[in-house]
Amino acid sequence: MKPMLKRTSSETISQEAQLREIDERHFLAQQIFFRRECRRWSQDELARVSGLRQSQVATLEAGQGNPTLRTLAKVATALSCTVRELLTDPEGS
Repeated sequence: MKPMLKRTSSETISQEAQLREIDERHFLAQQIFFRRECRRWSQDELARVSGLRQSQVATLEAGQGNPTLRTLAKVATALSCTVRELLTDPEGS
């Protein structure tokens, strides 16, 4: 039996889980960016309409941070979609 080593919380996540999380953040970032671009809005405009700061919009589009459901709801409302639509691949892949 292998001895159990103490690990930090970040080390307990498998590499596969970490990559999946990165992919999900990247997907969300793309969704926000493309929906904003389709409206020909700047980050400032999306921030104004959603009630967020421009720096928050930039962070989301960079795939960084961990947005709350409230933040996602604000972005979705501003972009006239649902949170589910921001998080779901319309092609189902």
